[in-house]
Amino acid sequence: MSVLIKGMEMPTKTVLFCIHPGGKVFADIEENWREYEAVTVPPHGRLIDADARVNVQIYNDEYEDFQTVNMSIDDLLDCSWIELEDAPTIIPAEEGET
Repeated sequence: MSVLIKGMEMPTKTVLFCIHPGGKVFADIEENWREYEAVTVPPHGRLIDADARVNVQIYNDEYEDFQTVNMSIDDLLDCSWIELEDAPTIIPAEEGET
């Protein structure tokens, strides 16, 4: 299992932080203490950005040619003929999960 610190961006400098039982996080960012919340990320498969938009080439039978359509990953999930192997991964699958 992993822990997600909500609202905290990836630091560009070394950050000292403390996670308390229950999820309170205190982080010293450039000598300024800030409070965040940590949550447990349950075991999961690969998590993607379903709102990301991609250009998809679709063959149009009527015009006998390909056309480019801009769709969200979420829209593509409804298309059984599309494979999402190249969708942007946000959080990789946990070990032992698919």
